[in-house]
Amino acid sequence: MQFRPVLASLPPTGTPTGTGAPAPAAPDPSVETVLPELDGQGAEVERLRVGPTDVLGDAFTSARTMKSDWGPGLWIIRPTFRAGRPGIDTFNDLAAHCFATDSTCPSGRIAIVVDGVVISAPTIRAQRFEADQIEISGSFTEEGAAQVALVLNAAATT
Repeated sequence: MQFRPVLASLPPTGTPTGTGAPAPAAPDPSVETVLPELDGQGAEVERLRVGPTDVLGDAFTSARTMKSDWGPGLWIIRPTFRAGRPGIDTFNDLAAHCFATDSTCPSGRIAIVVDGVVISAPTIRAQRFEADQIEISGSFTEEGAAQVALVLNAAATT
């Protein structure tokens, strides 16, 4: 698992990505690359140009889902990070750049990459977070949030 700054959003290629094709190798976190973002059914919704990062899966411990206060039927994902480095402190370094929308993260978004695919790319709305107080929100249904949390938890154990 990798947490990478989103440099740009690109249109989808129109090619089915998640249908029986072997999973791509985890991209090198030290170089810029373009990765697909997939929906819950494996369809490509966009491609993201992501920058290098040093926030890897060892920073992360688990994820759970909760009902959102944003609206009826909406759900959020609550990831938890390890204390210190390479945990929440490393994540907060990246979050500060994205919150400021500086040149290392001009979109203000962080791509969560598992097996070479972006599973979510939330916008960062604060420059600093507590290890267990992060919310990934959007238009997640209960099933969609559970699927993202399942992928995150599986990646945390590998």
